[in-house]
Amino acid sequence: MLPMRKKFKAKKKFDYHKKNYSNPFFRHKKKIKIKSPSLTWRVKLIIFEIIILIGGIIWFCCFSTYFAISAIDVIGAEKISIQDIKELARQQTKHRRFLFGSQKNLFFLNANELIKTLNEQYCLDNIVIKKKLPGILIIKFKEKIYSVIWHQSDKYYYIDEAGNIIIETNPLEIKQKNYPLIDYQGGGEIADKKIDGQNDNINFIIKLFNEFKKAKYGFKIERFIINNELNTVKMIINQGPEVYFNTREDLEKQVTKLLVLINEKLKDDFNEKTYIDLRYGDRVYYQ
Repeated sequence: MLPMRKKFKAKKKFDYHKKNYSNPFFRHKKKIKIKSPSLTWRVKLIIFEIIILIGGIIWFCCFSTYFAISAIDVIGAEKISIQDIKELARQQTKHRRFLFGSQKNLFFLNANELIKTLNEQYCLDNIVIKKKLPGILIIKFKEKIYSVIWHQSDKYYYIDEAGNIIIETNPLEIKQKNYPLIDYQGGGEIADKKIDGQNDNINFIIKLFNEFKKAKYGFKIERFIINNELNTVKMIINQGPEVYFNTREDLEKQVTKLLVLINEKLKDDFNEKTYIDLRYGDRVYYQ
């Protein structure tokens, strides 16, 4: 008989992917969960009160009438009307700033914008805008020193030596005789508050005016005329002749010629003459 064969069972394959590896040192460690702390009703109440307080402060500063501009003080105005300066400031307070702010509120008033507006209207130096609680706006400045009264196209202006227009004025308000009056007859328009191209004539007239004002030669100057005649300035004497000066020639020599003519030739007939022309070297023409 043939010997019987033993039956062998096939071993199961081990699945390493299903093997659970664990570190015995951390076997009993539990995961810690971080819980956000819950706010108590007292904390919530405090936060709510802080929000209400901040909101109240913002409302009080921005919308309360306590900080509304109630007075405008203007310091430094001499020729310029104080009421006109105040009106410019009031006009700006009617404009809004940012999304909800009114410039009537002292905090929201745009000081730089107001300074720009004032400079566009007048010739000023050292403009300072101050805000004084609760509702006082202070505008402080210094007017530029004017040297001449300029008449052109039926309008009168105070101007400085450089031809900058300081302010327009009413001829009925011109009472001071300490400044020359220039009657400009050359045509053209004034632009950007500036008299262009007349600096030499203006400076010549100022020197001429000061010379006769200082010396007191027995007559009064009514006004000066600038027209289209080249290098010419005309001095109009009150109840007397017109005197023509050359702005390119020496002023003192021309004044000396005029005085010699008056004292040695014309004498009492000076006021009877129509004009005296000093523009041509040592020669003097008159009629």
